[in-house]
Amino acid sequence: MEELIVKVGEEEFSFSATSLEKIPDSYLKRLFLQENKCKTVAFSRCRESFRAIHEFCFSGKLHTPKNVCVGKFKEELDFWGIDDSTVEECCLRKIYDYDLQQKSLLKFKSDFSRREMKCEEQDNNNISTKSLRQQIWEILDYKNDSLYAKVYLILSTLVVLASCIMIAVSTLPEIRSTLIMETENKNRTNLQLQSQNSPSSNVHYALSLTANYIRYGIFFFEINIAESNFEFLLYFQMFRILRLLRSLNRLIAFRVLRYSVRNGRKDLALMLSYMFIGMLIFSNFIYFFESDENIPTMFDAWWWSLVTMTTVGYGDMYPKSITGKVIGGMCAIYGVLMFAMTVPIFVNTFHSLYKYAVFANMQSKKIKRKEEESEIPAEKKA
Repeated sequence: MEELIVKVGEEEFSFSATSLEKIPDSYLKRLFLQENKCKTVAFSRCRESFRAIHEFCFSGKLHTPKNVCVGKFKEELDFWGIDDSTVEECCLRKIYDYDLQQKSLLKFKSDFSRREMKCEEQDNNNISTKSLRQQIWEILDYKNDSLYAKVYLILSTLVVLASCIMIAVSTLPEIRSTLIMETENKNRTNLQLQSQNSPSSNVHYALSLTANYIRYGIFFFEINIAESNFEFLLYFQMFRILRLLRSLNRLIAFRVLRYSVRNGRKDLALMLSYMFIGMLIFSNFIYFFESDENIPTMFDAWWWSLVTMTTVGYGDMYPKSITGKVIGGMCAIYGVLMFAMTVPIFVNTFHSLYKYAVFANMQSKKIKRKEEESEIPAEKKA
């Protein structure tokens, strides 16, 4: 009886014609159909993976080896011409997760490497050949990892946060009343000074007085807006906190988080759709089973279901009947289960990509450090 003997490493594996019928389109089947009677071949391949393939030919069940990387086992299957769909369902999930992870990792690598290449091109330019303007701009835009760039990043972030805190403090009633009284007193003083002096006596005084009037006029204009129906215009100043996004964009963790959200937008849309469906279902039930005193309108029922699903529970509206409490418990359990099933998708993507980004950043710094150390002896010799 003809058989095929495959030697992988120090171990030999024999295949008969009946055993190879399970993989008719594989490379092993083509080797068996060759005209040579002495069918003994040797390969330098992964022995554990081939042992799993050999067992599959006789038992009909293909499992991934425990001590072999999923990517390595997938490469072995591709080499021997075996479709990965023949893997058993208990191990097929590992291959499916590996494919998804590699797909997202390749996209992230392309974006990350493109950004690193731009930084390397800028770093390759000799600092002495750069103008002072270019060097300052790199520090302000945080395009290098120098100490000056890090100090500027920290200071600019603190300034933005301080300005936002001052705007928030200025909205306190006692602070606003104090500012209005001080401004009125200063304006009365300026009017008295203006009446005691001739406009043509001192040009410098006239210019300074005009500047003061312009400044206080702008201040009163803001106060009048605050006292009118256009008070919300003052709060547009809070949008300056968006400047922090420009600073955070240079951080690895923020870039990974942004990519994770963009990569999982389908899962995010699925989670929002589940939340919307649950909100509609539970809000209708709670509205019809509760009295109008507890849940006055359907919009209030929507708010109650959303707050309950997210387990926030402000307590402004809550069911009082037994049926309403049962519906509230079911709504809370539904929200917990929904988030428990969808949030880990983002967590796993962020965790794997963040580890790669940190490792790649460490490797690039090591390479730059070695290049700098190698350049120092060359300069000494020269």
